[in-house]
Amino acid sequence: MSRKTFVRAVVACVGLLWPMLASGQQPVTVTGRVVSDANAPIRGVSVFIQDLNTGGVTREDGSYTFTVPGARAQGQTVALQTRYVGFAPATAQITLT
Repeated sequence: MSRKTFVRAVVACVGLLWPMLASGQQPVTVTGRVVSDANAPIRGVSVFIQDLNTGGVTREDGSYTFTVPGARAQGQTVALQTRYVGFAPATAQITLT
């Protein structure tokens, strides 16, 4: 996979944000999937929010899930970053709700 293909895949990844409960103080679960431009899952990609020191790694199916403590989530916009050995990192802005 070329560097350009990986960057497109990362930018195209879906970072779905699901509040565990309606309350603003409850943890927020960040989930998504990293795929290539051919829609093939990419395993082993680091997905993280550096400012909050939290993240995860994609599984065999390209999916990832990690939790942000509710007190730190409070509607802020953060940079969701991805890294994969041999490829340029990519970043997408997301809002934690």
